[in-house]
Amino acid sequence: MTAFQIKEPISQIRVDSIDQKLLSSGGNDNILKVYDIETGKCVFEGQNEPNDELDLPIPIWDRDHKWKTDSNQVIIVGTSYGDLRLYDRRLENNLVFSKKVLKRPLNAITVSRDNQSVYAGDTTGDIFRFDLRRGKNLGSFKGASGSIRAIEEHPVLDFVACVGLDRFVRIYDTVSRLPHSKLYLKQQLNSLLFTSQGKLILEENQKEKISSKSFSKNSHNNKTVDNLDKDLEDAWDNLPIADDVFPEGESSDSGSVHFSDDFSNDENEDENENENENYNLEDENEISSLDEDENENDN
Repeated sequence: MTAFQIKEPISQIRVDSIDQKLLSSGGNDNILKVYDIETGKCVFEGQNEPNDELDLPIPIWDRDHKWKTDSNQVIIVGTSYGDLRLYDRRLENNLVFSKKVLKRPLNAITVSRDNQSVYAGDTTGDIFRFDLRRGKNLGSFKGASGSIRAIEEHPVLDFVACVGLDRFVRIYDTVSRLPHSKLYLKQQLNSLLFTSQGKLILEENQKEKISSKSFSKNSHNNKTVDNLDKDLEDAWDNLPIADDVFPEGESSDSGSVHFSDDFSNDENEDENENENENYNLEDENEISSLDEDENENDN
């Protein structure tokens, strides 16, 4: 067990994920420093910006910092004055850039997986993503209502999570920047960590959703085909039946068409009606001739 003293006050302590023998710290009026855990000695101290136009020193308050995951030489710092700073331990002038990105304090920061951007949360619940090369604001994540105390990005999936004084764990989609889910944990929160096992659970859930969708689609298609077959059978059963009647000694190959009794009855009824009409016309002619003979006799 090793014990050593580091300068106070301390806002945050981080251990390098690549070389776990290095420890970094910073705080109010305490610029970023890196210590060797084995020896307890300070192996790096950050530089401040040049004095202002009145030759007064720029105030220092390193609120949070993170090591880049692809190199243990670069550290990103967020300050209580809304400044985003990048330090490179290999350079003599180790402050690579310092830019004011917000008017509010940067309470928590984390570096993206590609090491090209940084997520930063302020004291009002807003989360922003900044480009490390230009310090440009790439977008914000809305929804939190309390001061952000910790931000972490998932090591594999496109999610970023935050916790704070509103007692919620909130997860956002890093592509759309929309809220994905949230969980109320009843107390004010100061830190969180992601695990890569969430990828396996998510893949299993996606497979289950895909299989359930395909099953419901196939069952719907089968149901539609069954209904169609039933409708066709009903339509076939309801079709009118016409019996072909062929005279004796005459086959269907003769080319003549014969209708059923129903159609022949209809023809007989039409002939009877025509005969009745002829009889009525003859009666009317006889009556008219009789009337003419009577008129001649009277005269």
